[in-house]
Amino acid sequence: MKNVRKIITVILICALSLVVTACSSSKAYTHGTSSGTTYTSSFLGVKAELGSGWTLSDDTSLAKMNGISDMTTGSTKSSFEKKGIVLDMYAVRQLDNSNINIVVEDVKKTYGKSLSEDEYYKKGLETVKTQMSAIDSSAQITEGKTDFLGKSTRCFNISVNIGGVNIYERQVPIFRGDYVSVITFSSLSSSELDSLVGVFNNI
Repeated sequence: MKNVRKIITVILICALSLVVTACSSSKAYTHGTSSGTTYTSSFLGVKAELGSGWTLSDDTSLAKMNGISDMTTGSTKSSFEKKGIVLDMYAVRQLDNSNINIVVEDVKKTYGKSLSEDEYYKKGLETVKTQMSAIDSSAQITEGKTDFLGKSTRCFNISVNIGGVNIYERQVPIFRGDYVSVITFSSLSSSELDSLVGVFNNI
């Protein structure tokens, strides 16, 4: 269990470092909310009902992971100004250590320019390959499609071995104004990824 928790920490760190950018017109970021095991983001227009067995990090835990005092607008703005990113959501299922996280990046801070979605996917694939290969030289990273919010959406599929344990990930980007939010789904079983992606719905 201790080894698996370490792996989850590594995966989260990777997710925070793998976000690459794309943007369109300006839209102000607002932090999502959690109630029990339900996450809602009016900014992204999504809701995730995780159900029993899941632990959804509250704002106190998220603030600690972000290195800020709280998740208010002033504090998240400070995080964007300093690091260009904010961890908006993190959840883990204790039974099988599957986890879901959402990292939001401010394009203007990190790149200072806009990228088309095609440019994003090209740069994103390169970045993911570089980061994951540093962890596991045999890591497999491909661009694919997944059924997300009722439509076929481009994504990154990742298979990486960490400490002798195979981890499977699917990263799905959502573009909102000057931000890109990457939802990362991680599991010890590749067959679980579709069901994890399926917990999200439009609001």
